[in-house]
Amino acid sequence: MPPTGSALRRPIPPPRAAGSGPDAARVGRTVDAALRGLPSHGWTGGWVGRRDRALLVLTQRAGLSCAAVAALTVDDITVRDGAATIRVENGEPITLRMTEDCLLCGPCALSRWLHALALAGMHSDGRVVASVIARAAPLGPHSPHVCEGATPASDGARGTLVFPVDDRWAVAPVTHSGLPVPARPVHDVRSRAAHGPHRTGPGTRSHLEVARVDGTTTPAPEDRPTALENRVRTLLNGLA
Repeated sequence: MPPTGSALRRPIPPPRAAGSGPDAARVGRTVDAALRGLPSHGWTGGWVGRRDRALLVLTQRAGLSCAAVAALTVDDITVRDGAATIRVENGEPITLRMTEDCLLCGPCALSRWLHALALAGMHSDGRVVASVIARAAPLGPHSPHVCEGATPASDGARGTLVFPVDDRWAVAPVTHSGLPVPARPVHDVRSRAAHGPHRTGPGTRSHLEVARVDGTTTPAPEDRPTALENRVRTLLNGLA
């Protein structure tokens, strides 16, 4: 008799990298170690940790290429009832299930990062984002799962890239005396060609560029997929 009810949502072991044998197991252990070592609170560590956790989940758990990850918007990811569904171009949706260990839970990682992006989109004053993340409780293996509810993209974040082109907060120095005052996000909406019929959101992508103190913005990297790939390599090599 097939399982029903709560049996369908019982936490499962974390998925491993594609393939089999000792190499796949070694990669899986490396990914686990990287996820466990990421910061989850404090400013700016909590922001960076949320971003990197989501990046590792999408590339190492969902198996997406960095080019595909670079093109994702928040509208492409839905987290609900312990599962994350990721829509990709020219392919079937990918589903990640909740795992018992919260530090390794892909849906939780994506939910937390989407929430951070929504905060950045809704509040022009970056101090709100800094305050919420700085005061968040540290994550542990037995932390409450945030993926069991629903995590829709807020109106302030719709169309925003999952990994903004210019993320100043990801490289801002951590200060130890009070909260820094982050720069104000500037949403730069750029036109793009319409995608497949599975998209229901707006036909533009919002690139989260951040104004500097002098009022200028940092130019977007020319090759975003390569930048993400380099970040993944750094995380897996334990150099972050």
